[in-house]
Amino acid sequence: ASNTIPNIRRARDVNITEDNAREMCNNSIQTSQLYNKCQSMQNLFDNVMIDCMEDIRLGGTTEMIDSAISSFTASCQITLAKDPINYKENEDGSVVLMSEIIEDVCPIECRKHGKCGAKGKC
Repeated sequence: ASNTIPNIRRARDVNITEDNAREMCNNSIQTSQLYNKCQSMQNLFDNVMIDCMEDIRLGGTTEMIDSAISSFTASCQITLAKDPINYKENEDGSVVLMSEIIEDVCPIECRKHGKCGAKGKC
């Protein structure tokens, strides 16, 4: 067995401009299930946009664009979880985060392999 590491290089798309990267990232982030709840959180949106654009620019590929959507969704969930308005009381009296913020959110893989259904099931 050889101890060498194979040199696997992905094709780089050198034609991706900063404006193209911005548009691709913006369009992708808007597909997050929680985009409407967090789009006004400019700092959150800007941070994910910057990371997404850097991934595209430095990687020369859009392969990491799903991670931007996941990052936006997760950051949005964390931010929303800090606000008491996003909680409700269950029948048993316990206080829980509203289901549309946590339970109903499907994993990013669902976008490519199915439809997001009730309770975040793909």
